[in-house]
Amino acid sequence: MPNIGPLEVFALLLLVAVSVPAYVVGQRRDVPNSGLAFIPFVGPWIVILRSIRTSAWLTILACIPFVSLVFGIWAAFTVPIRHSRTAWWGVAFIIPFVNFVGFWVYAFTLPTGRPDPTRAWSISEERLARINTLADLRDRGALSEEEFKAEKARLLTVD
Repeated sequence: MPNIGPLEVFALLLLVAVSVPAYVVGQRRDVPNSGLAFIPFVGPWIVILRSIRTSAWLTILACIPFVSLVFGIWAAFTVPIRHSRTAWWGVAFIIPFVNFVGFWVYAFTLPTGRPDPTRAWSISEERLARINTLADLRDRGALSEEEFKAEKARLLTVD
């Protein structure tokens, strides 16, 4: 039986630490062949890039020294935004060692299915009518620009 040293154990743990959350993201975003996440080093990148509907060929950038740094920062902030999540996740993704925990939390709290880009910007017909009425009052001079902006902001933030 071959002797397994600490380096091999560390490499296996690192593979699992990155591959499992990438696989989960792929499953939750309906990425075909999410199992590619278990290919060492490039697999997680392929699945994550496919989850944001970007070419998996960008994985090549992760293999180029220094370019990989810029690519990693770009991905850290782009992926959450394309998944309709806050860009603050990017901060967790770029801090060393925190990024592993952050990736696990991100993957297992990611909603299932593709995000609906129109859902985030939907507004009820009633609120839209109110905003149009306010705009009409502003145009007639009954409301100042500041009053219009304040009331519009209130209408858009009310749940």
